[in-house]
Amino acid sequence: MASDFDLSSPQPASIARLDAAVNDLEQVLEQFERAHRLAADELAQTKAELAALQALHVTVSHRLDETIARLKRVLSEQAVDDDPSDDESGA
Repeated sequence: MASDFDLSSPQPASIARLDAAVNDLEQVLEQFERAHRLAADELAQTKAELAALQALHVTVSHRLDETIARLKRVLSEQAVDDDPSDDESGA
């Protein structure tokens, strides 16, 4: 295989094969660079989406905590209002 690319006395066929190999490598490199840019763009978009989801999670968790606290207060107030011992003491 090394004799195919003997540079000590380049032959037109060897030069043509080298040129074709270089062109192929350049195309592969361009494809790789495009794929790398696309992957980097997708990663950036995914990171942005993750940050948005994390912010939404914080907001929802905070609102759920507030709602649970309100429900506990309401249930506590209803339990006091519904306490039958209050009715007996008032009678």
